[in-house]
Amino acid sequence: MTGRFKVVNDGQTAMNIGTSFGDISSDREGGSLSTVSGFGLLDARNNKMYQPLRTTDGQCLCSSPPGTLPPGGSAEFYAVFPAPPADVSQVTVTMPNGMPFQEVPIGQGPVQPLPDQTVDPAGAQLAPPRVLQVHSVAEGIEQSVDEDADNRNVRLSADVLFAVNKADLTPRADALLREVAQQIDASKGTTVKVDGHADNTGNDAINQPLSQRRAQNVADRLKGLVTRQGITFQAAGHGSSQPVADNNSEEGRRKNRRVAVSFPRP
Repeated sequence: MTGRFKVVNDGQTAMNIGTSFGDISSDREGGSLSTVSGFGLLDARNNKMYQPLRTTDGQCLCSSPPGTLPPGGSAEFYAVFPAPPADVSQVTVTMPNGMPFQEVPIGQGPVQPLPDQTVDPAGAQLAPPRVLQVHSVAEGIEQSVDEDADNRNVRLSADVLFAVNKADLTPRADALLREVAQQIDASKGTTVKVDGHADNTGNDAINQPLSQRRAQNVADRLKGLVTRQGITFQAAGHGSSQPVADNNSEEGRRKNRRVAVSFPRP
């Protein structure tokens, strides 16, 4: 898939763009910052980032910008990317030193090559495509969600699920777990992991078995809420051994007091 881009200098002075759009990681691997190798296509539906293709000898299938653009000047660039799945109809275009362009539609049909587009992707010896996994995090007070292309991890606040030093579920916990159960029903996975965690206050001789009982009670409740058959729930307690935040602040300790429910992404 070919992306076509136009950069316009609408300022009053010349603009240096010679290395503005290069990919630093590509430069470390023998590529060149003097290309638009830093452009990317974000497929938010599948949590993947597509980067420009390269030949086996490291040449980017993309343009090399001019050194400077005069006031009012413009330049057109191209970059050839691995094609997203056929059911992806739009992407977000990202670039160094610029804001992303969201919901850009993917067109169909041939693209007229630019003058500097001299390498034919169909006949070139290409290196393996660079498709990066994107990890997203949505932080909340009651629950937070970590997600990549394959898995979802829902972190539920233990302060909401349980009373202090207790493992019995609160009324609010039931509403949250119903939402999680709906997500598990929408997933096609057969294994759900439920992990209890604590902050570093107190003694892990107490925290570890408490986190285990909390994880087990959440797993048992989810079993009754999930309608899909053939799902195995695995519950485990970890005490304070796996923090996700700094235990030196109250906010960090609150984040560490949690029960995490992990399953394949719906």
